[in-house]
Amino acid sequence: MEIAGAGDMQIAALERKQKLLALRNKFKPNPPESELLAGSDSPDRDTEEVEISVKRVRTSSPSQTGEGEEERGEKPQLIFRNYKPTDQNLKEFTAPEGRPERFDEQVKATLANEAKYDPLKGIDLSTLAPKKSDWDLKRDISKKMDKLDRRTQKAIVHLIHDRLKGQEDKLAEAVATVGDTKENF
Repeated sequence: MEIAGAGDMQIAALERKQKLLALRNKFKPNPPESELLAGSDSPDRDTEEVEISVKRVRTSSPSQTGEGEEERGEKPQLIFRNYKPTDQNLKEFTAPEGRPERFDEQVKATLANEAKYDPLKGIDLSTLAPKKSDWDLKRDISKKMDKLDRRTQKAIVHLIHDRLKGQEDKLAEAVATVGDTKENF
């Protein structure tokens, strides 16, 4: 009984082993004769075994749905943007080196469009609150009203002052009469 997806994982594991062996052989100096005579530790034999097992797993493992990879459709493409692979098979998946885009023209075009923009065109007149019908009259008369308000305040102060003077005279008379009445008793 095979676990669903185990075939794909086996393939990937065997391919990784094959790549690791190839890298080890690439960077490792020629092995001494004793290792070659040992038999199973031979790098050539290991790579051959891995290649055979990869082929065997690929041909014997159907996908989870029972369809082959050709029938499932196209898989997403792998692209290396920052990683520089050492393997020749992976170098074809590297993204081409690009330069940052120039945006001078875009900025100039945006500024030119904004210069042509009329701010009153974008305003919806139906949503604006109208001014009261007498706003211009209030504006014109406001200076005259300020002058009249000052005069009114002065007149009120003058009236209050006169009233207090009149009360002081009456108060003095009342005090004098009270004093006269005490002397009589």
